[in-house]
Amino acid sequence: MLGPGRRSRNTEVMIRPYPIRNSAEPTLLLFDIESKYATVILEASVVVDAPTVLYIPYHFHYSPTFIIWATNKEMEWDKQNQLLYWYPAKYQTLNQIIIAKEHTYNKAVDLINSRLPKRARDLVEKATEKAIYVNTFS
Repeated sequence: MLGPGRRSRNTEVMIRPYPIRNSAEPTLLLFDIESKYATVILEASVVVDAPTVLYIPYHFHYSPTFIIWATNKEMEWDKQNQLLYWYPAKYQTLNQIIIAKEHTYNKAVDLINSRLPKRARDLVEKATEKAIYVNTFS
């Protein structure tokens, strides 16, 4: 992580969205450095009754606004701590959240699919069928 002169390097890879706590088992985590698109897919027969907590590096990648598509709209944004509290749909086997800087959903899904192996693409397609626009956060 430290390069010559003990300077940080590759911080854009290290500082990325990631789940801190999950309501179901994460089966896919993806972050595209170029576009800043990120997706998390959770899979479970029953989702626990607690939020999935995601760290969103707002000041580094997503300022001044970012857009969310997810399988459930129930979420809270804690800007000060850069944490998103997301409540996945309780009785869905697959839950997905997509984080983006742009408003183009199809571009996000196409880009995510182009970076994944077939097994993961199939998973995204199943979860994406249920993902809806949630909100723009700032």
